[in-house]
Amino acid sequence: MNSSFDIPITSSQMEVIMSMEGFVGEQLETLLLNVNESWQPSDFLPDLVTKNWNEQLAEFRTRAQSLSDDVLVILVGDMITEEALPTYQTWLNRLNGITDPTGASPTPWARWSRGWTAEENRHGDLLSKYLYLTGRVDMRSIETTIHHLINNGFDPQT
Repeated sequence: MNSSFDIPITSSQMEVIMSMEGFVGEQLETLLLNVNESWQPSDFLPDLVTKNWNEQLAEFRTRAQSLSDDVLVILVGDMITEEALPTYQTWLNRLNGITDPTGASPTPWARWSRGWTAEENRHGDLLSKYLYLTGRVDMRSIETTIHHLINNGFDPQT
């Protein structure tokens, strides 16, 4: 399928993508974990709906105080990258052979792209919540940076 939104690829690249489609379709369930069995960001954070949430949060913040500024900068950079995932998925959805024109295509590559994005999205969610709860970073500045990143678009020059 060629449209003005498809990213052009060579015939040998298309051959590789198409030759892997059967594998992706057959192995999709093992490549992507069952949503209900997967870890979620809240599994690693204080549970704010429990009676002792304030104790959990205090303990969490005490541990977070030992993080160096260098580690916090790395976590912020990782989070910003993860938060831009909708942009990356949009790019993937434009590739010939992976195209997901409706956003709900049942093709193996489209299902993998959405599943991969959902899997990776949890990393950004966890990092964002973690950094927010530490109270050690300027979240508004980080969020503004992410807003600019996504708003400015993404052109990998492929």
